[in-house]
Amino acid sequence: MNEKSACLEMKKKLRREIKAKIAEITPLFSDYSSRICDFIIGAHVYKSCKNLLAYMALPDEVNLQKLICRALEDGKNVFIPKVISTAAADENRLIFYQYMSEKDCCTGAFGISEPSSETPSFDYNNISGTSLIIVPGRAFAADGSRLGRGKAFYDSFLFKARKLLGSKVVFCGAGFGVQFLDALPLETHDIKMDLLVNENGFVAKN
Repeated sequence: MNEKSACLEMKKKLRREIKAKIAEITPLFSDYSSRICDFIIGAHVYKSCKNLLAYMALPDEVNLQKLICRALEDGKNVFIPKVISTAAADENRLIFYQYMSEKDCCTGAFGISEPSSETPSFDYNNISGTSLIIVPGRAFAADGSRLGRGKAFYDSFLFKARKLLGSKVVFCGAGFGVQFLDALPLETHDIKMDLLVNENGFVAKN
């Protein structure tokens, strides 16, 4: 087995292990999600951002609805992702569209709400102010490493955001405490987070 194959197998193994750990804390999802939203809302990086890129959670992800509602109240531009499918599965990608309210959404990929394609999209080349992107993941490590679900949706989006926006974009990985590990296997396309947060607060990076 070559190095790349070994890395992929390790990632698959970790995804299975983390999935089991998350299932054990299901009754705490609502409380933990609320606490994570509060930590983000209280952070300077949130208060100073003009654009918030969030997501509609899968059943086993941190629910950001409290944060999204607060951001709208605070007058921020809120964007959530829509999965754009192509004939080639490996070319599927995320496009973030502006979120106004739940009534403007419909059920999309993976059974979660997605925004209408008729609202403005997040335009890298015509966006002003700092953008805070809250990124879900299967696992995180203290050095900012992130393990996704294996579809690479976020990796390609984050790569482009960093390349075009530089320091005007901040990546914040959000997960439950059981999703945080000492280290993760990395490939060249994996993007590290600038900040990490769980139900106990922001995690010190090493």
